[in-house]
Amino acid sequence: MNIVAGMATMEKRWPKSLDSILSLKGQVSKLYLALNGFTRVPPELAKEEWVVPWHVGRNLGDIAKFADAECDIYLSCDDDLVYPSTYCQDFIDESAKHPNCVLTHHGNTAEGPTRSYFKMRYNSTRVQCLMKNAAEIKLTIPGTGVTYFPGEVYRRFYEELVEGFNHADLIAGKVLKEMEVEIWAVPHPKHYFQYLKPPDGSTIWEQNVKWDKKMTKIWNTLNL
Repeated sequence: MNIVAGMATMEKRWPKSLDSILSLKGQVSKLYLALNGFTRVPPELAKEEWVVPWHVGRNLGDIAKFADAECDIYLSCDDDLVYPSTYCQDFIDESAKHPNCVLTHHGNTAEGPTRSYFKMRYNSTRVQCLMKNAAEIKLTIPGTGVTYFPGEVYRRFYEELVEGFNHADLIAGKVLKEMEVEIWAVPHPKHYFQYLKPPDGSTIWEQNVKWDKKMTKIWNTLNL
């Protein structure tokens, strides 16, 4: 089975993000890595032949975790998590319950227009939090750092993607709705992930706070 992962990282998170990368070693045949803002491929990756640095340079944001890949399974990953050794197999096992669906450990059940994207997006009654053992529930927005795509779904999904800076979850929710593909949050054990705290100012959460007006406008055009 050809299992592929995609991840984007940035210079200020390096080399800590190497721990995220290496946690997927042996679980995937290839990791397509976007090196946002880098001027060269770090030498630590030279011996990791399974890592494919498909982009080096301009910061493309989190949409760069989605790469043009043929696969049976695609895992979109974040660079601030250390993934468990059973991560991929656990998703495969869960997929038997939800065939041809997108699975995730994080996401949102929000729908409809809002006056504040930030307040809506981070409302605790709507968010399925990856660090707190997400419930099995259908979502409108997947958390794209912990997400499983069946290969055939991913190919269609990738072809419909549009460029966007640091709102890949919103784009994914819109595309999957248009494709009529269900998104399911699935549970996991406690302490399943190890969180690597990024440097201040480098998280999408912090940017969403500053960009609330912009993100609210984007959200209200999605018709979710």
